[in-house]
Amino acid sequence: LQEEAFAVRARLLGLSKWKEAITGRSHDLSSIASLLEVLFVRQELWKYCRVFANYEKDWLKIPFKKLDVSVLSQKVGEWLAVCSRLQKSLPPQDPVLEEWKGRLDKLQGRIPLLMQLSSKALRTSHWCTIFATLGEDYDPSVSYTLNNFSLYNIYKHSDIIFEICHDAMQEDRLRVQLSELQKQWESLTLSTVQTPLEHFPFAVEVPRDRGPSPSPSPSPRRPRDKTTTFAIGLSQPSSQTAAESLLSVARP
Repeated sequence: LQEEAFAVRARLLGLSKWKEAITGRSHDLSSIASLLEVLFVRQELWKYCRVFANYEKDWLKIPFKKLDVSVLSQKVGEWLAVCSRLQKSLPPQDPVLEEWKGRLDKLQGRIPLLMQLSSKALRTSHWCTIFATLGEDYDPSVSYTLNNFSLYNIYKHSDIIFEICHDAMQEDRLRVQLSELQKQWESLTLSTVQTPLEHFPFAVEVPRDRGPSPSPSPSPRRPRDKTTTFAIGLSQPSSQTAAESLLSVARP
């Protein structure tokens, strides 16, 4: 079509030169120029439609766990900006542009849910709950895709799935906090403190190393040396048990 338009334009330019030579007036070719501009815009539109179709085909068949939803969101935003630009040069409610924009809007509306589902906080137990909501059985060995999600009508249950994902993220934050707590308790095995002995109800006095005693003869009782004492700090087992018990709550 574009080649035909250029051929017509070339013939009209030739005729216009002859008319101008004979009558002094040339043909008004502004309508041809507008037609060519629309053809250029439509050619660009079809190019973007083909690119989108290829991306969409890949997104639908790739395993969801390998899908980068942030890239998907970025591309959809770029294409919607292209739609707004092309719309200014095309007739109102152009069917091709309207079809493409409709598919982009539909995909953009699903991105918030896909972002939630791509969270690493979701574990097998959460996916089982999500699929139970859909009336399906979850199989961890299956590589689910966006095609599967569409077949299961997952987007119609977005409100419930949002709640499940929110709970999963809360559990994940709790799991991280409890893990840090356990590390802190593990670092408190034994504390060695030089301080007066009477400050510690459970303390063990370790005598200074003064070398071998010359004789086992008894000596008068010496006063307690308050400057060289070592105290046992917090005991680990009870705190560790508490941390492990809390951690078990966060495990699926």
